[in-house]
This record gives sequence, C-alpha cells and structure tokens, in this order.
Amino acid sequence: MRTTATGLLLAMALCFVMLHRFAGPHPAWGYAIAFTEAAMVAGLA
Repeated sequence: MRTTATGLLLAMALCFVMLHRFAGPHPAWGYAIAFTEAAMVAGLA
C-alpha cells in the first residue's frame, strides 16, 4: 500500500512538472495544474 501511494505521489509530481512546462494559454490548464498540486499536498498529508 505504501509503495502504491509513493508511486502515485511521484506520478502527480511528474504530471505537475510536465503541465507547468507545456501548459498553453487555455484556462483549463490551470485546473489541471491545481488538481495535480492538490493531489501532491493530499499525498503528503
């Protein structure tokens, strides 16, 4: 269970970095970035 949680946390961190790097001007990208950021915070809690 702990390995799965760590893997998901790393996946969200990777998505967060990739979204920041390749996000376009469309407002929906902000929602995707906020989702990944919230997922990382929840994973650390």
